[in-house]
Amino acid sequence: MSYTISICANNSEISELQNYYSSFSNSMTNNLNFNFSEGKYYKVLLDDKLIGFASVVDEDYSFVDLKRYIDPEHRNKGVSGALLEFIIQDAKTLNKTRLTGSFLGDNENVVNFFISKGFKVATGKTFSMVILSLK
Repeated sequence: MSYTISICANNSEISELQNYYSSFSNSMTNNLNFNFSEGKYYKVLLDDKLIGFASVVDEDYSFVDLKRYIDPEHRNKGVSGALLEFIIQDAKTLNKTRLTGSFLGDNENVVNFFISKGFKVATGKTFSMVILSLK
C-alpha cells in the first residue's frame, strides 16, 4: 500500500479533518481532543481517501502536543509509523530539537510503538509522556 502524507495547507483541509474525525465515536477515538483552530496538521491519504491525521503545536525549538488518529480499519498496517516519520523529518527540516506528546493511561501497544521509534516514555496512571530528541 502506498500512502500520501502531506501538511494541511489551508483551513478547508483542516475542516475536512474535523468533519472526518467527528464521524467516529468516542470509543473509536479514545476521546482524543484536537483543537482544530490551532496547530499544524498532517493528513494521510490512501487512494485519495483520508484515513488518518496528526497534529502538533509548533513552539520555538520544539513540536509539542503530538496527537494522531488513524482510521481503525487501517491500524497496525504501518500508517502511524509512516506518519510519525514524516512529522519527524518535517521537525528536523525546521531545526526543531524535540518532539513531545502525551496519551491517556499506559497503553502497552502505544508505549512500545513510541519506544520502537526512539522516543523516551514516562508512563503514569493518568497519562504518559513521550519525548524524542532530534539533535
